[in-house]
Amino acid sequence: MKRFCGMMPFDEIKILKHYSTDVGTVTVQAGVNGWTVIFADGYTVFKDTVGTVESNFETAYMLLLKKIPDSTIKEIID
Repeated sequence: MKRFCGMMPFDEIKILKHYSTDVGTVTVQAGVNGWTVIFADGYTVFKDTVGTVESNFETAYMLLLKKIPDSTIKEIID
């Protein structure tokens, strides 16, 4: 997968969720070929790994929980 600044190509993203946190908006992207967490300051953490969309999303979300306390995370419904 070709990435730009750590972000997944639009056609690879199958789950895209935004979360309001005490440090700003965090975006989680996941697809069958990997996942990305984009923090409010533009910092990204990502991994290219083949798996189910759900398992890749869960991995990304668990990373988010390690970085930001669960009590401050609220999903933004578009």
